[in-house]
This record gives sequence, structure tokens and C-alpha cells, in this order.
Amino acid sequence: MAEHAAGWRQTWHRWLTLGWHDVSLRAIHREHVILVVLAAAGIFLAFAFHGYIGFIFGAIKARPLWSNPLMMPMFIVSAIVSGIALMIIAYIGIVG
Repeated sequence: MAEHAAGWRQTWHRWLTLGWHDVSLRAIHREHVILVVLAAAGIFLAFAFHGYIGFIFGAIKARPLWSNPLMMPMFIVSAIVSGIALMIIAYIGIVG
């Protein structure tokens, strides 16, 4: 898209690709490995962050609704849902 689009879409796609247009099999494989590593790190960080925040909110005795064992799973599910929603919006913005 960065090479074939016109106008603002070409600028947008060049910005998203950081000006990199290599589509060889070696480059695609390297980028796939990088994305798998980043996705694994992102999932781990989401679990760690939202799990810890859920633990903190669950430990606070001042709010009766926060002191339940479902707080950590609710935060983890909310992180997953918000990440999926962001991916859907990005996909619609890029492809649509």
C-alpha cells in the first residue's frame, strides 16, 4: 500500500512502515519472529499489570465492591477486550 496508494494514504502507509518496503521472504520471516516476541511480551505485561492492579483494588478494604476475588480476572479480561478492540479499530483504519 505504501508503494501503490496515492495522496494521504500513501503518506499514512509510509509512516506506518517507517519507510521500509522490503517484502522478501527473509524480511517477512524476520518480521514474523519479531512480532511473535513482541506479542508474547505484550501479553505477559498485560497479565502482570492488570493482575497487579486487580490485586491492589481487591486488597483495598474501603470499597466493598472492590474486595472480591473476581477483580483480577475482570481486569485481565478487560485488558484482552480493550486490546482486541484496538486491533479491530486499527484494522478498519488501515484496510478500510
